[in-house]
Amino acid sequence: MPGHPAVRGAMEPVSQPSTTPARPSQVTVAAWMIMVGSVFVVLMVWDRIAGLHSLESRQALQSVLDDPGVKGTGLQVNDLILLVRVLGMVAAGCATAMVVLGYQTLQRSRHARTLLSVLAFPLFVCGLVVGGFVSSGVAAAVGTLWLGPARAWFDGRSPAAAGHPAPIDRSAWDRSPGQHPSSMPTASGRPPSSSETWSPPPTSVYDARATAGFGAAPPPGQETRPDLRPPPVLWACVITWLFAGFTALALVASMAFLAANAGTVLDKMHEQNPALSQQGLSDHQILVVCFVFCSLCVVWCVVAAACAVLVFRRVRWSWLALVISTAGVAALCLLAIIGSVVTVVPLAAAGATLALLLRPESRRWLR
Repeated sequence: MPGHPAVRGAMEPVSQPSTTPARPSQVTVAAWMIMVGSVFVVLMVWDRIAGLHSLESRQALQSVLDDPGVKGTGLQVNDLILLVRVLGMVAAGCATAMVVLGYQTLQRSRHARTLLSVLAFPLFVCGLVVGGFVSSGVAAAVGTLWLGPARAWFDGRSPAAAGHPAPIDRSAWDRSPGQHPSSMPTASGRPPSSSETWSPPPTSVYDARATAGFGAAPPPGQETRPDLRPPPVLWACVITWLFAGFTALALVASMAFLAANAGTVLDKMHEQNPALSQQGLSDHQILVVCFVFCSLCVVWCVVAAACAVLVFRRVRWSWLALVISTAGVAALCLLAIIGSVVTVVPLAAAGATLALLLRPESRRWLR
């Protein structure tokens, strides 16, 4: 009868115990501290670089140069401004990558934990230019990922029962090898008679029926294709190729124009920023910095496009590389938006690419 307890028990689906250990709260708290703290580091660097040429900042740097231990080094205020700018950019880049890696630690990525440990030291050192308190907290949170329950969770062991053997399931020993469930006693304690036909539940491994809810083939047009590339991955790769290619071509054209009209470009730069001559930089040094910066950006574009190709071909590690590269582009555009509103366009493209790459279907397909 349908209401009989044995029938109800047979009709209920058999739940399989999860083999993945539960994430300890220590990992959750540390990951969120890393992500939130890294965002604050980027904002603090932005504020620091924006006010670097103010009178208060120059007076503070001059007080550092007036210190007896630094006075004899020959450093100028402009040298310290350049040093603070470089260290701030390095700190912002590390913090941007750590936001993405902190999210990956919640997914139990051991590679993300290793990369966080590598970036923690430069973030701590370079973060001193913006106070150092927040960057120190982020570095300390990274260190907790290697301690106690967090380490056991990343190693695949249960944090609550680390070091204890799993209990042995003896229920399988009660059944002889090859014994079919039809020969086992029913819920009433007696073996089934010859007139009774054993009917396995729909979720049983012995069930060969094609029921509509469990074993039937999906309707035409609704077949699941785990190897089918999801549209977010395709669009993320297309956006990366378009902007990386356009940026690389624009930079190459800019270097060619700069090489052919160096005098005109330098006069225009001095006209727009008269402080260049006061910073102790010669025209030759300005040209070298421009060419080196443009060359590095071209290499970055080529690497990003190559990572997009590998993501398109379903190479798993390239997804993390492309996410970190895109996050770095977003951080640089966010810092450069102070001087040029044009960077809003690549900033929006980087944000859209990150959103597409971090969608659940994209991560599930790459796994």
